[in-house]
Amino acid sequence: MIKRSLVFCLLMMMVGLTQAHKLAPSLLQLTEMTSGQFEVVWKSPKLSSAGQKLEPVFPNHCRANSEPTMEKQGTGIIWRWLISCEQPLSGETVTVRGMATTGTATLVKVVWQNGNTIQKLINARTPQMIIPEQQATGQVMAEYIALGAEHIWLGVDHLLFVLALVMLVPGTRKLVWTITAFTIGHSITLSLVSLGYMNFPVSLVEFAIALSILVLAIELASAEQSGHWISRHSWLVAVSFGLLHGMGFAGALREVGLPAADIPLALFSFNIGIELGQVAFIGLCLSLTMLFVRYAQPVFAIGRWLLVYTIGSLAGFWCIERGLSALTAV
Repeated sequence: MIKRSLVFCLLMMMVGLTQAHKLAPSLLQLTEMTSGQFEVVWKSPKLSSAGQKLEPVFPNHCRANSEPTMEKQGTGIIWRWLISCEQPLSGETVTVRGMATTGTATLVKVVWQNGNTIQKLINARTPQMIIPEQQATGQVMAEYIALGAEHIWLGVDHLLFVLALVMLVPGTRKLVWTITAFTIGHSITLSLVSLGYMNFPVSLVEFAIALSILVLAIELASAEQSGHWISRHSWLVAVSFGLLHGMGFAGALREVGLPAADIPLALFSFNIGIELGQVAFIGLCLSLTMLFVRYAQPVFAIGRWLLVYTIGSLAGFWCIERGLSALTAV
């Protein structure tokens, strides 16, 4: 039943399969320098979707005091400038224009002069934020949990890897151990990278993630005939590749310019979000299975091979695309 469920997960992801991720999350940070004056830090991806440009929009009573300065950092571009607001920002609305068409997310942060910090994740469905005066710790956790869940659901490459693992693992108990091993692996490197204990070239990690999916796809194409080593030692493969994928997850926190003060809470919450998104995805696939096994049994005759070759083809495409990107980055 586990293997049969995967064909329906494929249908769910077909819309976004040509890209492993939508745009990386953006960051809009407002830091109050003096009463009514704010430093604006706007970080957005270098690439845009369908030529759309993301742009922060402030209340009408806010005016720019300086020309924006630009610098490139990783896969993003950072703009900095000063604004002055004639009225308090608390209770006002900040919007990011262009999110409805790009499908990306933005973490909005407001740092008041007294040190209080407000942050909220906005997306294409709600591309604006009403700025509160204060925010509870639980609300901050909720925003990073949402960021983690959104990252795993929009990261088709990570989802395909998890699904390939599920296809290789016979039995529910072994599946639980395998997914747990993957969780342990990516949690370790996610923490090490975010805490600054290790660094990595982003382009090479993205290539290696694509390669890990291709390896599992090749194994899937022959495991039923010969029972290869990977399928027999899935937990070891899961924890090893989990270390690799954890670096990719850490990149999402890097993209939103995670401040040092947020690291412990953000790491914990972001990882919870990843796990909740991962479990929800697998649970949804298995739930759909029970429905389709009952009402559309003939579909499964070709479903497994369709999924295997789809995973392999996409992984191969990503290997070429990211490999070329890694070569140009050297």
